[in-house]
Amino acid sequence: MSFFKSVNNDEFDELLEQAVDIILASERIIFVGAGTSGALAKYGARFFSNVGKFSNHIDDPYFPVTNDMARNALAIVLSVSGETEEILRFASQFSLHHCKVMSITSHEHSRLAKLADFNLSWHVPQTRIGGVYDITTQIPVIYILESLGRKLARKIS
Repeated sequence: MSFFKSVNNDEFDELLEQAVDIILASERIIFVGAGTSGALAKYGARFFSNVGKFSNHIDDPYFPVTNDMARNALAIVLSVSGETEEILRFASQFSLHHCKVMSITSHEHSRLAKLADFNLSWHVPQTRIGGVYDITTQIPVIYILESLGRKLARKIS
């Protein structure tokens, strides 16, 4: 519940508006994530494509990043911790190819958030079973993706 209290304000709405402007300025969107974040990357790509912004997803952090795929693109990188080495390496590859990087992570001070050109954080503590299996809620990510998509749809139409 605390997440929804933290996003129900003008400051967070302005961050979403800034993110939508970055999305609109890009020719295409590449959603990136691994594990549960990879599944949400696929959802984000479909949602954005449904509202009229061509998007695809990559859920394999070893997928090669090339100049032609990164040109005029925006990589939206999803990560709960913002500290997964493979995702950090992948995000760095996008940056090296002059692709803008937007991160959506639960920690605004994570390495991914610092590496990104723009970050949206959702401030929910990470939950693990046995210190291994991540069961952190993904409701904030879906909320952010759908909020961005709906704002994007209004600006496109």
